[in-house]
Amino acid sequence: GGSVRQGDEFVPCETRLETIRVKGWAEVEETVLVTPRGPVIGPALGGDSRSLSMRATWLAPRPIRGLLKVHMARSFDEFRRAFEEWPLMSLNMLYADTRGKIGWQLVGEAPRRRNGWGTVPLPGWVPGAGWHDEPVAFDEMPFAEDPPEGALATANNQPVPEGDGPFLGVD
Repeated sequence: GGSVRQGDEFVPCETRLETIRVKGWAEVEETVLVTPRGPVIGPALGGDSRSLSMRATWLAPRPIRGLLKVHMARSFDEFRRAFEEWPLMSLNMLYADTRGKIGWQLVGEAPRRRNGWGTVPLPGWVPGAGWHDEPVAFDEMPFAEDPPEGALATANNQPVPEGDGPFLGVD
């Protein structure tokens, strides 16, 4: 249909026609249902009448000025501030300058989840599922400048220990 359940009612959804072009093949047109929680990407399970929608911070169209400004940074603070406008997926960005300063900044928008950790789908119609309107503020994103160890390394580890700041992931 053209609506999804939200709490005890159904809300209308946007539909849009997407054209998929593959060289050497005929174009395929798909009608995409876009719910308040993102586009429907497929059925939940084979034979199940429910659908699975996906919401991601990087699906919303916004400018990516951070990557375009970072090359002008002349200090770690300027480097960090360049990424205040980085709405795409989270990345570990490292900094080093000719004076020997080093730094790390986790960049990207992180949702403030109402419930759960985003590791498994939640029933979207249940009140309390989904995200708050505002993402984690940039100033709450973790960073390090000139750590006492004298080195920085990133390897997709948990950004901050559990309970230390906003929830940013499990790995």
